[in-house]
Amino acid sequence: MKLFILGLPGSGKSAVARYLQAYLASFGLSTVRFNDYGILYQMYQHDRDGLFQHAEPGGFDVVNIVAFDLALRRLEELIKTYQEQAQHEFIIIEFSRNDYKRALSQFSSAFLEDACFLYLGTSVKECQQRIAKRAITKDYPADDYPISEYIFDKYYDRDDGNQLLPFLKNELGIDEQRIRIFENAGTIEELYQVVKDFTQQIIEVRVPALMR
Repeated sequence: MKLFILGLPGSGKSAVARYLQAYLASFGLSTVRFNDYGILYQMYQHDRDGLFQHAEPGGFDVVNIVAFDLALRRLEELIKTYQEQAQHEFIIIEFSRNDYKRALSQFSSAFLEDACFLYLGTSVKECQQRIAKRAITKDYPADDYPISEYIFDKYYDRDDGNQLLPFLKNELGIDEQRIRIFENAGTIEELYQVVKDFTQQIIEVRVPALMR
């Protein structure tokens, strides 16, 4: 089972993924996480086409959105290869975009047909504040990638998450029960409760005994 966790940088995707791993482990369900940062970083290191530029502190910016599309196609290939070699009950896929219709169109229909989707809506200002805070605390260095002001100004100044539900339902044929749109503007406890309820909803049909 694949779960896409979507939202702007700083919206809470990694916090949700970490919570899910612990929550599902309590039922004996294994998970694995994927995102596109490592792919983009490798592309940046070998960039000869002007798709990226250096950014402080110690990061990079995408200056041509084609790079975002290429990264997602490679992400699908990476996950498919992994699935051929290992077996986990739950695959968590995290990434940020400002145009999710375009982003999800990079994946094959077969790859999306059994997927579930959680979108975390958060204001740009709130996301920037969270990113500034985590840069100081450095609680989760593996998750807290540097995000520049440039990329927020030029790309993440908005997103189309409020359009996700009709797009996924009407154009991709995803059952509404496998989609959750949540405005993550409250407490972390409220977020975790939403995630818990959604997770129970989408997997209790497959493993009902474990979820009781």
